[in-house]
Amino acid sequence: NKLKKYFNNKKIVFSLGRHIYYKGFSCLIDAASYISDDAVVVIGGNGEETQIYHEKITSMGLNDKVYLIGKIDDEELASYYYASEVFCLPSIEKSEAFGVVQIEAMSTGTPIVSTNITGSGVPWVNKDGFSGFVCNPNDAKDLADKVNVILSDDSVREELSLGARKRYISFFTKERMCQEFDAVYNSFLK
Repeated sequence: NKLKKYFNNKKIVFSLGRHIYYKGFSCLIDAASYISDDAVVVIGGNGEETQIYHEKITSMGLNDKVYLIGKIDDEELASYYYASEVFCLPSIEKSEAFGVVQIEAMSTGTPIVSTNITGSGVPWVNKDGFSGFVCNPNDAKDLADKVNVILSDDSVREELSLGARKRYISFFTKERMCQEFDAVYNSFLK
């Protein structure tokens, strides 16, 4: 795999989103200190906090472990999910209503580590122990611990990968979502 080679054949923890405070990338950078040394953290996207993240990565001595790769073209995006052992959604506030990127990860069978944001759909999308793990928001150690379980145990990773794909098929395919919207719409017509 071209991406694996680019990152020295290390395991990939992938994350993606606008670089704004509620996405929790600062926490993910903190967590990188605790994540296994045979892995790298790859964060796609950009935004108002990109420069702050670059400075933080440098000040923490994580330039060989955390990579900010900027915007990813749509036609390349799936290859990042497929190359990754874990997808991480470290959001810290309910401004993150749902996390569509979780669905993208599930469609490729990539296990997820997300956060338990009260009042948000994020922990519903990623079912704890089935499609990935849910950790406490803004808790770098908890986040790293959950990521490390997936990175270190092939059987857990495989089980969560299968669960992620099953959850995607059960709830999030275009056909399934259209059926659900139709059902809700028709319930109002009765």
